[in-house]
Amino acid sequence: MVRGVRADGHAGLALRRVPAAALQAARSLSAVRVGRQLLALSTTAILGAAVGRADPAQATSPFEALFRDALSRREAQDGPASPKTAAALHDLGAFLLAQDRPQEAEPYLRRSLTRFEAAEPADAEALAAGLEDLAEARLAQGDGEQSESLLRRALALRLETSPQRTDNAELYFRLASLRSAKGDPDDAEQFYRGGLALSEDPGALVRLAALREAHNDLSGSEALYRRALVAVEAAHGRDHPQAALALNNLAYLASLADRPEEADRLLAEAVAIYEGTTGLHTPDAAAALDNRGNVQRQLGDFAAAEKLLLQALEIRRETLPPDHPDLASTLNNLGGLYHVQNRLTEAEPLYRQALEIQKGALGEQSPEVGQTIYNLAHLCWAAGRREEGARLFRQAYATLTAAYGEQDPLVAEIRGIVERLPPGNQ
Repeated sequence: MVRGVRADGHAGLALRRVPAAALQAARSLSAVRVGRQLLALSTTAILGAAVGRADPAQATSPFEALFRDALSRREAQDGPASPKTAAALHDLGAFLLAQDRPQEAEPYLRRSLTRFEAAEPADAEALAAGLEDLAEARLAQGDGEQSESLLRRALALRLETSPQRTDNAELYFRLASLRSAKGDPDDAEQFYRGGLALSEDPGALVRLAALREAHNDLSGSEALYRRALVAVEAAHGRDHPQAALALNNLAYLASLADRPEEADRLLAEAVAIYEGTTGLHTPDAAAALDNRGNVQRQLGDFAAAEKLLLQALEIRRETLPPDHPDLASTLNNLGGLYHVQNRLTEAEPLYRQALEIQKGALGEQSPEVGQTIYNLAHLCWAAGRREEGARLFRQAYATLTAAYGEQDPLVAEIRGIVERLPPGNQ
């Protein structure tokens, strides 16, 4: 959540949770699964190739040559329709997929899947694995529709044969991420809950918490973030970057609930964890520093807030592209801090830098752009540039009305300002 300067002239906070991108989450889950599967499959390829010599000119790595040689031998010894040949086709496709070569992997995965589907008796486990890997190959090429269809088939197979397997949770989570990316949060939530019934996965808990937050269920969201923290502690201990992420998100909710002291305590712990594990020179650590700076401002300690925001800004400048929206967020937050102290000449260039980044990265009609324009409008008005301020108020009102609707509290606030503009500034 990012809000602008309030009508009383106080710049609004921009405390943020650290989000998990839904589509990327689906890809990350599948990458973990493929990697684990290949650990076993590579042994098969090595054993299959041990009796002959592979041609390294046909491969990008010795392991690829072994997989290709194993496939050739299976086709020669067992025939193209053999289940063993189907497994060798799948192994090579899965290897190429793990090498981030989905277009090359897909033909092998499709050929193996055709053979698995035709096998009598059916090997449900092999068929489900083939469906999952082909789904990953399609997703990696941007085909979410077919990926989802394949994953649904794989999940149905798994539920028929072994419904309580904990690794079925990964299928639920991947489908949840796809549904969320397609704008169906209710369907996504059902998949997340199905997976969580099998495995208390911290990442899935965080993503479900974000969905509940979007439904304005802050208590439900907080409970899920706390479950995520417990799950991380059980798996890795408290001093782990994932624990810091959960603490950051709990602090975000505490701030929304007007509990700044609690938020500051949580963020202080998150920063300490980052400092002792990954170091502070990372985007996630910068997010925690940025958020803590905003909480310090909320608590009235402007000097501490400035130090934290400057530290976050330095890290984000060094670790993010110059047009990244998170960099704009910190610029806006630091500008807001200077603004409430009436340090207008320091605040204005920060607002303008943030605005340019947001326009390029998010689009001129994005709510973030509207909120920064609102901040800038207040600043111009306070600086005595009433005509420019009035124009910016109207621009912010139009942008945020389109984004949030007339009933949004911030939109209603700006509408009141626009309606009260003196004659000549209407």
